[in-house]
Amino acid sequence: MGRPPHPAMAMVLCCLLRVRFRMDYRGLASYLRARANRGLLRLVGLEKAPSKRALVEAFHRLPPSYMRMVNERLMELFKGGAWQPTQRASARGATRRG
Repeated sequence: MGRPPHPAMAMVLCCLLRVRFRMDYRGLASYLRARANRGLLRLVGLEKAPSKRALVEAFHRLPPSYMRMVNERLMELFKGGAWQPTQRASARGATRRG
């Protein structure tokens, strides 16, 4: 018996982050474990950062053609303006009204 697997789409996104940030597996695992990056973990759909070994295995399972296709679709979303980041309220709870 081993650990339950991480969600597949989350691991694909982690692999894309590795390529985009030009990090090695150890560096990405450390980056994802850092307390300051908990929001990034939630954004990709993970509760806990994957290990270096889990990242290596996920990366080697993915065909390069699939990685390119997912990356192209994500870039289309960002370039086309379909994805809009949410605005955060200030610490006091007041919202910014222009």
